[in-house]
Amino acid sequence: MTVAPLVSKLTQIASAYLDGQLSFDEFESEFIRITWPAHPIFDESLQELVLNIDAAIVRYHEDILNEEELRRELASLIRQLQVSVDNDSVTRTHTATTASTTHSPEKVSAWPGIVTAGAPAS
Repeated sequence: MTVAPLVSKLTQIASAYLDGQLSFDEFESEFIRITWPAHPIFDESLQELVLNIDAAIVRYHEDILNEEELRRELASLIRQLQVSVDNDSVTRTHTATTASTTHSPEKVSAWPGIVTAGAPAS
């Protein structure tokens, strides 16, 4: 999977989980499905994000983190995501205050800094 679609899908599923639209099990299943493809992730920042999310999930399963701590860590990881997408020279930056892209309109989640591709926020 190329970087732009993976960034979009990760922010989408994280937002859905943090907003209560996905259960933890649904989030984990989607995370595994989109991050364990046959092809490696070639963007170092994105690879680090995926590994950090995976580590948080493992700590949750081992009862090192409770679900609220997992949610805070996931929200923090997604907010910090800054990925340069080599797709039409687009830079996609997710921070606590901005999201810039030349792709489709984006929806801002109830969790600060989480932005997902799709319909504009209503």
